[in-house]
Amino acid sequence: MTSVRANASSKRRLRPVGIHNRRYLGAKTRLLDLLERVVSAECGQPSSFADLFGGTGVVADRFNAPNVRIIANDNLRCNVVPMRCFLGTTDVDMARVAEWIAELDAMPATEENYFSHHFGGTYFTEENARRIGAIREEIARRRALEIIGEKEESVLLTSLLYAADKVANTCGHYDAYRMKLDKTAKLELRVPAIRQEANRGNVVFEEDANRLAGDIDADVLYLDPPYNSRQYSDTYHVLENLMRWEKPPVVGKARKMDRTGLKSAYCGRRAPEAFRDLVARARCKHIVVSYNNMGKKGDDRSNARIPDPVILDALASRGSVRHFEVPFNPFSAGKHNICFHRERVFVCHVER
Repeated sequence: MTSVRANASSKRRLRPVGIHNRRYLGAKTRLLDLLERVVSAECGQPSSFADLFGGTGVVADRFNAPNVRIIANDNLRCNVVPMRCFLGTTDVDMARVAEWIAELDAMPATEENYFSHHFGGTYFTEENARRIGAIREEIARRRALEIIGEKEESVLLTSLLYAADKVANTCGHYDAYRMKLDKTAKLELRVPAIRQEANRGNVVFEEDANRLAGDIDADVLYLDPPYNSRQYSDTYHVLENLMRWEKPPVVGKARKMDRTGLKSAYCGRRAPEAFRDLVARARCKHIVVSYNNMGKKGDDRSNARIPDPVILDALASRGSVRHFEVPFNPFSAGKHNICFHRERVFVCHVER
C-alpha cells in the first residue's frame, strides 16, 4: 500500500482541464454550434435535455445550465465517469480535491503493477504506466476507506483518465498503439473545471440506451448512436479497463480485456431494428438525431449501419421531421478518398 504525503511540489497549482480536452472518435465538438442553433430554432429553450449516447459529454455540456436539467447516459464506464465529474458534481470542496490531485500527481511509482505490466512500453512509457497504475490503486484505496466519496472519486478518476489519454502512444484510439514509442511526455494530472452551479438536478446513467429511453422524460432527446461497425468498447478498452479497475486478463497484441457485455447493437446488423425500437420508446417533446451520410462510401467497417429511410421512417412515425446538414471530414485510415461527406441533424417534433 502506497503512503501519500503532500509535500512542497504537490502543493503547486495544477492547470485546469475541460470536458472537451479529450481525443475521441466521433466526438461532436465541431457540431456543437449547429446543434445549438437547430435546438434553439426548432425546440425553443428546453427545461430538460437528454443525451442517451453521451460519449465525452460535450453535447450535454453545451446545453448544461442552471435552468436546464441534463440527463446523460453511456454504456462505457470511461465515458460515464467523466460525465459524472463534469455534469453531475455538486457540493464538492474543489479546493480540497485539487490538493488531493496534487498529492496524486506527486506520488512516486517505482514498482511494477497491473497497468504497467500490461500496457507499459506499448500504449505508454514504462514510467507513465507505473504512475497510472499506482495512482489508480491509490484512488481505489481512498474510496474503500471512505476517505473520498463517489463524487470526489469521479473527479480524481477523470483527472487521471484525461492525463493518461494525453500521453498515450496512440493516434487517438486504442485499437492499436504506435510501433515507435513517440509519446514520451510525463504524465501530468490536472484539475477538472467543473461548473457545479449548473449541475444541480442533473443525472448521469450507465445504462442501455433503449432500456433507458422509456424510463425518462425530457423536452429534447438527443440521439447520437454509433455510425459504423467499430465498437467503442474495442476502441477504448484500455481506458475502460482503467476506470473499472477489475484487473481482468488481457489478450492479443492490443491487450484487450473481455468486452462481451459492452457491445452495442448499433454497430451491427440489428442497428435499424434497435433505432426503430428506441424512437418508439422515446418520451419527449422533440427528438434530435445526429447521423452522417457515409452510407456505403468506404469499406464495410466504415459504412453507416442505419440507412436513411430507416431514420426518416422511424422519426416520421412519431411526428413531423426536418433535417439540417453541414460538411464534415470523416475518420479515415487513408485508404479511401471520401467526398461530399456531411453530418446531418434530424429533428422530430413528437406528436404521437
